[in-house]
This record gives sequence, structure tokens and C-alpha cells, in this order.
Amino acid sequence: MKCHNACRREAFHSIMNDAELGSRRRRYAAILLPISKRSKPTMEPLHHEEYWNIEIEWSRPKTYERLLDEGSPHDDLAHLYLISARMGTDSPKAIYVGKTYDQWVSKRLSQPDHKRRYAEFIIAYPRHNFYVSHGIVKIQNGKLTRKRIDDIERILIYVNEPLHAHNVQNFWQHSVTTPYQIENRGSRCTLPRTIALRVFVAY
Repeated sequence: MKCHNACRREAFHSIMNDAELGSRRRRYAAILLPISKRSKPTMEPLHHEEYWNIEIEWSRPKTYERLLDEGSPHDDLAHLYLISARMGTDSPKAIYVGKTYDQWVSKRLSQPDHKRRYAEFIIAYPRHNFYVSHGIVKIQNGKLTRKRIDDIERILIYVNEPLHAHNVQNFWQHSVTTPYQIENRGSRCTLPRTIALRVFVAY
């Protein structure tokens, strides 16, 4: 199939600044899916304004066991949660991203599948402490829906540091086709500060 005036591509960018990367170069992770081949295309957004503008405020981490015992005042507000592991004074590692839509985070973590997962974490990360941050999601130009929370979770799993990612689904591909821009704020651990998922056109 020929592409007459444009070659549509999907470009996914996870952006972190130099300070966050230390001695590593600034990293842009991109996936380009060409529909037709063109030489040296110029990439431009298909529609600059048409994307969901998301802000996620990550709460201060609370120890896993304490959250199960006490709950959290953020339980009513959060639609996402981030489990991190930390040994001593080392930097924490984001090891799991999850979502909740109809239940509290603390209740979700008390369910059988998460109990089994937590037991696996203890084996995989000896001498580590485990923490949970609540992700409070705000959408600037629309309403929060189950579909959008699911999309956001998929994107966060996809951009998480692969060395310590324990999500099985959405690890190799996110399958999200709607454009998003996501700003992670607060205690985001190793999640990127800015994530952009766009549809681009190559002229």
C-alpha cells in the first residue's frame, strides 16, 4: 500500500535529564513503526494539541507491611501504586507498577496474588526493604476512566527500568494507541519525569 503524502509513525519517548542519568548520556527510548519507507523523513506531530495531558503525584513511600497494617490516607485518591525495593542507603528500585480503580491500594496488596508476589520479592531481593507509593492521577483535559487508567499503567510498566521490572504483562509492548503526555511528580523513584506517546507524520 502506497502512502501518498505522509508516512505515519508512532514514536514513543521517555525523557530523563542528565542529572538523573549521572554519567550516562541523556536517553530517548523510541519505537518507530513505519507504514512505508521514505529516505530521511522529517518527523512532525500529527496534531500538536490532541493528546491526554496527565499528571501523577506519587506519595511519600510507606513500608509495605505498615501499609497493610494501617492503610493510608491516599487510599481513597490513588488509582496507581508503585512498589520499590531498597537495601540500606542504596537508591531504591521501582520493581512493580499496578492500578486500582474500584478498590483501595492497601486492599489490593492484601489479595492472594499480591501476597504471592510479595513472597517472591523477598526471595529476589534479600536484605531489602519494600515500600509503596500511591499515584494520584489528574487529567488536565478530560475525565479519568478505567480505559485511561489502564493505558497509563501500561505505559509506566513499559518505560520502567527493565532490570528490575517484575510486571509480566505490558513489559515487551504497551499496545496503547492513544497519544499521552505524562508528568511524574513527587516520589517517582526510577520512573521517568516526562513520558510522551505521540503519533507522528513523516514528510
